[in-house]
Amino acid sequence: MSINEIDGAIHNSASTLPVSGRELYLAMAPDGYLSNERLIHPERAMHLDEKFSRARQAYLADPSKINLRNLRQSIGYLGAFNLIDEIRLVKQDGTEDSGYKKMRLGPNAATQVLEIAAITDQDKILEMFSGGGYFTFFLSLSGPDSITGIDLFTPGIYDLNSTSQPVFERMFSRLPDQLRPQFTSPNIIQADCTNLPRLNTEFNKIFLHPPFGKASREIVDLSESEAFILWLESLISAYETIGGNFETFSVVPSEWTDVIDGIIDELSMGEVIQKLEEKIKDSEHYRPIGTTEDMEFIPEKREAIRGIFTGSRAYKLNSNKLGTSLLVTSKSTS
Repeated sequence: MSINEIDGAIHNSASTLPVSGRELYLAMAPDGYLSNERLIHPERAMHLDEKFSRARQAYLADPSKINLRNLRQSIGYLGAFNLIDEIRLVKQDGTEDSGYKKMRLGPNAATQVLEIAAITDQDKILEMFSGGGYFTFFLSLSGPDSITGIDLFTPGIYDLNSTSQPVFERMFSRLPDQLRPQFTSPNIIQADCTNLPRLNTEFNKIFLHPPFGKASREIVDLSESEAFILWLESLISAYETIGGNFETFSVVPSEWTDVIDGIIDELSMGEVIQKLEEKIKDSEHYRPIGTTEDMEFIPEKREAIRGIFTGSRAYKLNSNKLGTSLLVTSKSTS
């Protein structure tokens, strides 16, 4: 087939897609499947439905490469949001289980983060604290140039490099091949995020969501102050290992975010950290936050980060179930 014939075939396939996002989700879902996420986060579900409908209309009106990419990406986010419970992790012994669902970045927050990050096919992504790979799967559906995931524990339990592709096939098997999301297979490495190994990639976007918050504490034995320091040390480790010229995206717990009101522009990373630090000092979440010695390390690390990262933005992520989490973004110096 010629290029024009291929383009025409893709356009014809797009014209046969359901008009609404809800209809598309039902067409992709296994028989009898009902999405829990649509019940928990109806506003987010409606947003993703509408985003798909707009992307479909835009591509049918102008079948350009960028509009096709946007359509495929909208299908990916909508599918993963609704069908996330279909994910099963492959263990090292070849069996499957549902993994540590309590520690995942939920679909509601994940899709908001990805929209803010605006990932393109040129992006080289590093995901620190990749855990069971739930957010990694969303990153894969955004179609970047490459994805590297790093976690200290889960790669020893799960064969995460073998998990994502079968999940992708099951989730999007009912769609024409040409309209399935552009999928980037991740490379998962077992390593300490506070002491990164040498990585032979110039990453330009880094996602790091350390294990803090109430749900994570049921699995990982970290106090609030220990988890906070883990985040700071990982930011420093990323800069020392990779160098400059990258953006970071970090979701922090809802319990810390009432110190920041709305979207904040032109606030240094050091100032954001200081606001969060003050909140931790003033309260005890779930259990004692740690020792005095723990907290003494924070100002030193905060000042190191102040010299590494330039302006920061803080976004509140809406969630009907868990309250409001905060996405903190920043750009490193060169």
